[in-house]
Amino acid sequence: MKENVLILTGAGLTAGPDFFGITTLSLTKDFISYSHPDLTDDKELVKFIYNEFCYWNKLDDTKIEDNLHQINFETILQMIEELYSYVEDYERSNRFKKYQNSVKNTIFYLNKRLITQIDRVRSPKGKHLIFMFLEKFYNHLIDEISRQINPFNEQSDNKGMVSFSNFLDVAFDKNSYTRRIYTLNYDNWFNKFRDYFDGFITDVFDSNEVINNRSIDCYYNLHGCILWEVWRTAQKNKEPQERKHIQSFDPYTISREALLHSPIISGYNKLTRINSSPFLEIFHSFTSDCIKSKKVLIIGYSFSDPHVNNNLQFIDKDSKIIIVLYYDYSSLGDQASDLHRIMYEVGYIFNSQFSNYKIRSGLNHTVDSDDGKISIFINGIGQSFYDEFPKI
Repeated sequence: MKENVLILTGAGLTAGPDFFGITTLSLTKDFISYSHPDLTDDKELVKFIYNEFCYWNKLDDTKIEDNLHQINFETILQMIEELYSYVEDYERSNRFKKYQNSVKNTIFYLNKRLITQIDRVRSPKGKHLIFMFLEKFYNHLIDEISRQINPFNEQSDNKGMVSFSNFLDVAFDKNSYTRRIYTLNYDNWFNKFRDYFDGFITDVFDSNEVINNRSIDCYYNLHGCILWEVWRTAQKNKEPQERKHIQSFDPYTISREALLHSPIISGYNKLTRINSSPFLEIFHSFTSDCIKSKKVLIIGYSFSDPHVNNNLQFIDKDSKIIIVLYYDYSSLGDQASDLHRIMYEVGYIFNSQFSNYKIRSGLNHTVDSDDGKISIFINGIGQSFYDEFPKI
């Protein structure tokens, strides 16, 4: 009987130069510099939003990389979602006092400033209500994410992905292991070029297969995919659907705020969006694999999503967990480094401690928890990890 191995990948898997080269920083810079075609006096609306956020939070808006832990492309998407929710209710429902009862009322005055700015520069004026324009604007930014990812999603010879796939075939050969890959990224590479099941049969989502079949090599998108079309029945397109002309009326959050429609989960409404198909079935499958897998490989995940961290706590205490990150060696001795934040988070999730921030004797890049249950490889995904993996 084959053994299941759980593999979770985040942005750090495909951020490297041999992979897609797409990072949180690159997407954030792309968003900030985006010029919307339906704006006249001030096409740099996202830059205005970014600068306003930095002003209110006493951040230097010229230091984009330093600010990523407080504002990045997901923060910007969330701000637009919150603004949409406020304006949609204000303009369409005419319940002008709703903001007083909203759980998001702390951004009311910022909303007013943004509305004033949008109304000033929106073109053509009078043709669309602001909430309709905001949905279009949001869709433009989702299209920007797809635009960056899709060329790499179609590269069968992508050096990084081919090498990683070959590594899995050696380290977890398909005769002995069932490879259960869950990704927080939005690509579909493994399904397209390595025949991993992604939940879709003849391009239609099969919820029964995802929920019940634990014995198939899978590559599931926990936060959605650029190829998905998420309506009443989820389908998969051959190419990303251009969203900038789509207008929809989607469900509401638990606080009765309008929720923008999207095939990917970004921003900070992830937990709300996960409660709908196909996200719900895939998350159910992820929960089951967390409970049952004895070997766990986590690559390029920053441990910043509470709903994912909560599920990781289901992993059995006797499981071996290998985590791959990319940090400079100086981070080991720097208490202010984000690496120490991750090690603390990892220790909390898996009930382990890291009291010794030193490379294990005999290895080049690996730090172990006190109980040996967790090994963190700090030199990133690539050949150095593949070479060191058998000794970890």
